[in-house]
Amino acid sequence: MFRGEFVGLNGSADFYADSVSDLRKEGRLSLRIFLEECERLGIQPSKSYSGKFQVRLPAEIHEHAVDAANARGAESKPVCGNRHRTCDSHLIPTPLWRGFK
Repeated sequence: MFRGEFVGLNGSADFYADSVSDLRKEGRLSLRIFLEECERLGIQPSKSYSGKFQVRLPAEIHEHAVDAANARGAESKPVCGNRHRTCDSHLIPTPLWRGFK
């Protein structure tokens, strides 16, 4: 038995089948039904994101980030998530993030 699930949806759309080809068929059916229900209920089918998330860091890195931000008068929370997947280099000392990509 195979199981599939679409991610990034504003709800659940999982499906099951005994073969990969049948799984694809069931996936199409499950997604179609999900999208039809979203339209019927007037809701967006995809999740919405606030752009905020919590990150756990070692205390030493957190301390350096806050110190660096305070030294330049910036907010004490590091800003992460640019398209290069690095953190604001002005907030966190470079040696602590070497090789982070």
